[in-house]
Amino acid sequence: MKEIEDLVSSFDEMVTGEGSIRPHWRMLTQTVWGISPQKLAEKQMRAATQIAGADELIALHEPGATAATRALDLLPLILPEPEWQNLKCGLAQRARLLNAILADLYGPQDLLKEGLIPPRLVFENPAFLRPLCYVEPVGGAPQLYFYAADLIRLPDGEWRVFSDRTQAEAGVGYALHNRNMLARVFPEAFRSTEVRRLEPFVELWQHSIRAIGAALSPQPRIALLTPGPYNDAYFEHVLLARELGITLVQSADLTIRGDRVFLKTLQGLVAIDVIYRRIDGDYCDSLELREESELGVPGLIGVARRGQVAILNMPGAALIGTPGLAGFLPPLCRRLLGEELRLPAVTTWWCGQEHALREVLAAFDKFAFQPVFDLDPVLIEPSLLSAQERAAFQKRLLADPGNFVAREKMAPSQAPCLSVDLERTKTILAPQPIVLRVPCLWDGGDWSPLPGGVARVVSGQSIYASALRPGGVTKDVWVLAGDEHQAAMIANAAPTTASTEWEETVLRSRTADDLYWLGRYVERLDAGMRQFKAVFRRLVGGGMSPRDRAELGRLAQALAQTGWIPRTLVSAAPDGSMFGDGLADAATDGTTLRNCVDSIRRLTVAVRDQLSFDLWHTLHRITGRSFARFGTSRRGADVLIEAVDRTVNDIAAFAGLASENMIRGAGWRFLDLGRRLERGIDVAGMTRGVMTGPATQFEAGLHLVLELGDASSAYLLRYRFEPHLSRALELVIADRTNPRSLIFQLRRIEQLLQTQEMISAELPALPTLQQAIVAIGAFAFEISQPERAEETILSLLALLDTTTDLLAALSEGITRRFFSHVASTRLSGIMHRRSQKRNA
Repeated sequence: MKEIEDLVSSFDEMVTGEGSIRPHWRMLTQTVWGISPQKLAEKQMRAATQIAGADELIALHEPGATAATRALDLLPLILPEPEWQNLKCGLAQRARLLNAILADLYGPQDLLKEGLIPPRLVFENPAFLRPLCYVEPVGGAPQLYFYAADLIRLPDGEWRVFSDRTQAEAGVGYALHNRNMLARVFPEAFRSTEVRRLEPFVELWQHSIRAIGAALSPQPRIALLTPGPYNDAYFEHVLLARELGITLVQSADLTIRGDRVFLKTLQGLVAIDVIYRRIDGDYCDSLELREESELGVPGLIGVARRGQVAILNMPGAALIGTPGLAGFLPPLCRRLLGEELRLPAVTTWWCGQEHALREVLAAFDKFAFQPVFDLDPVLIEPSLLSAQERAAFQKRLLADPGNFVAREKMAPSQAPCLSVDLERTKTILAPQPIVLRVPCLWDGGDWSPLPGGVARVVSGQSIYASALRPGGVTKDVWVLAGDEHQAAMIANAAPTTASTEWEETVLRSRTADDLYWLGRYVERLDAGMRQFKAVFRRLVGGGMSPRDRAELGRLAQALAQTGWIPRTLVSAAPDGSMFGDGLADAATDGTTLRNCVDSIRRLTVAVRDQLSFDLWHTLHRITGRSFARFGTSRRGADVLIEAVDRTVNDIAAFAGLASENMIRGAGWRFLDLGRRLERGIDVAGMTRGVMTGPATQFEAGLHLVLELGDASSAYLLRYRFEPHLSRALELVIADRTNPRSLIFQLRRIEQLLQTQEMISAELPALPTLQQAIVAIGAFAFEISQPERAEETILSLLALLDTTTDLLAALSEGITRRFFSHVASTRLSGIMHRRSQKRNA
C-alpha cells in the first residue's frame, strides 16, 4: 500500500515533528546507545534462538510444512500513562457496547426492529449462530467475556480501532511471552523505566473466571478447550492454561452425560463448570452447529442452553466482529449506553447503504475493499488495478454493494525497530509501521484491558491479518505507571478461596495414554540408540577382529529384528559401504527410527502442560539437535557415534528429570509404567536376540549382553575378571539391584500396578507377571550351579520369550482398561490437522 508505506505522513512514536526524542522514550534510548552493537547483536541472537526453540516443539505442522518464523524486536512500544488512560476507558466502553449489541441480537433484536442495524449484516453473516438465540450466559457472565482490539494511530496522533476481535483471539499469551523473553535477554531496559507488570491482569483473570464458575459449583472446574497441537496458537493455549491454573483439554477429553459436560479421567467422569474456548464458535458443537466439526463437543450448546456450563466467549460472539458494523457503532453507543463513542474505528463504510456507496465512489482510490464477512481478506485496492481490472471490480461492486466494506487507507504510526550493522559497528533504530493489539476481559463489573499488549510490525496487506501467530515481528508493549496502579489492580484481583485439589488428583484419560506412550517411545529410542552405538563403536576402530565381525553380525540381526534397519543389511559385509550407508539411512523419513522420534515429538507437544520446562527442553533436544546429526545420511561413523552419544545422554537426562522433578501423581506413574514396560521388552528381546545359535556359541554374545544392558562397568566392579556367561546373564536379567535388569523392571511394573488407579483394573496378566518374577528370581540360584548352567540358560531363553509375550499382553490390557475410550494422539493427528489449523 502506497499510503501505508509513506513514512512522511505517519505518526512517529519515538520522534516529534521537530526531530527530538519524546520524553517517555528518552531513558530507553539512552540505555540502547550505551550498549555496544556487538552486545546488542548477541541479545538479538539469543532472543531469536529461544523463540525458535520454543516454537519448534510447542506446535506440530503438516508433513513437509515449514513453521513461520516469529521474531521479537528488542525495542518495545512505549505508551505514557495519560495516553493509556484514554485508551483504557475507550476500550472498556467499546467492549460494553459490543456486548450490549450481542445481547440484543441474540435476544429481542430491538436494534433490528428500530432500523439501527441492517438485517443483512446479521442474518447473512455466517457468524450469526441461530441456535444461540435466547441462550443466556451462566453466572452473570457477558456474551463477550474476552475482547481484543487491533488499533492504529493516525497521523494526527489519535488512536483508532482497526478491527474488533470477538471470536477467541490470541494476545495475552504472546504478551506474557514477549515480556518474559525481553526481560531475560534485555534486562537493562527495565532498570531505567517504570513499566506496569502484566501479572496482576492474570490474577484478575483467575478471580473472574472462577467467580463465573461459582454459580454452578463452590469449587468450579474450568477447562481451556483447544483445537490441539496442530493449531498455530497452541503455544498460547498451553501457556494460558498454566498461568490460569486450568485444565487444557481437547474435544476427545470431554463428553456430555445428561445435562452436564464431563471430563474423562482415570477416576471416571468429572463435571466441568466453565469452558474457555479457543476454537471458533461454529466448531463448538457438531450436533447443532457445524456438522463436520471434530473439534467441539456434540450437545454442548444444549448444555449451555440449560444453564449447566459457562462458555467464554459465547459461541456466537464473532457476529459482532464484522467490519460492516463499524460505521453503525456511534449511534448505537448513544442508543444503548447514552454516551458518545470514545474510541471510534477508522473510516469504514458498508457499501449496502446508498449514501455510503456515494461517498466511496466519490473517492474511489482512497479506499481498500473487502468482502463484508471475511475477517482475513485479500484486499482490493482500486488505485493499484489496471483500467480493465478497475472497471470489472466497479461492476461487481455496483451489482452487489452490500457484499463489500470499504476502509479508508491509513498510514499506521511508525515505531523504532532495532537492527545492528556489525560491519560498520553501528546500531540502527529504523521506523516501521505497527498495529497494536490490546486484549480486554470482563472482571465482574466492567472490562479491564491488559496494561500492555502486542505490537505487530506490518507491511502491505499484513495490516489486515487477524492473527498474531503465523510469524512476523512483534514488540512488547510498555505502559508507564507508578506503584499505586499495581496495588489497586492486585487488590481488585482478590485471591479466590476455591480449592484446586482436583487439578492435582484428576488426570485426563488421553493424557495418561500420551504419557504412557511417551515413556515407551523414549525407552524404545534409547534401546535402538544403544544398539547403534555398539555398532558404530566397532566400526570406528582400526582393524576389525573376528570377534568384532561376529558381534556386528549379531547386532545387525538384533537391529533388523526390531525394525531399526532393513533385513538386507544383515547379510552385508560389516566393513563395506552398503552396511555403513544403510546404517546412516536408518534415520531418514519413513523409517522405524524416524517414526519413533516423530512420535516422541507429537506426544511431547500433546502433554506439554504436564511437563516442567527442563523436561520439555530435554525432549526437545532429543528430537531436535541430537537426532538431527544422526538423521543426516552418509556421515562417517565417528560423527554418527557422537550423535548417538548425545541422544543417549539426553535420554538419560530425561529419565533423571522425570524421576526427580515430576510429582509422584498418576501422570508420573503412567510415564514410568510405559518406560518400565518398554525397557523390560527390550532387555528380554535384546538378550534373546544376541544369544543366538547353539549353546556352544552363547559365549559370543556375552560382551553384547553386558554392553547393551549398560552393565559392563558394574560387572567389572563386582567380579574384576573376564566376564562369565552365567554371571553376566544374572546381572542383566535377575539382579534386583540393577535398575536396568529385567527383574527390576518387572518388580517396578508390579508396584505401579498396585497403586490406587491401577489396582481396580483387575488386569488378567498381573498374576502371570508375578509368576514370571518368581521364575526369574529362581534363575539367579540355578545358574550358580555349573553342572546345570547350559540347561538353565536354555530354560532362561524360553522364559525370555514368555516374558516378552506377557509384557505385550499386559500392555494390551492397560490400553483396553484405561485408554480404549479416548482418541489417541498417536493415531488421530492426521485426522485433525486441517480443522485444528483453521481455529484460533
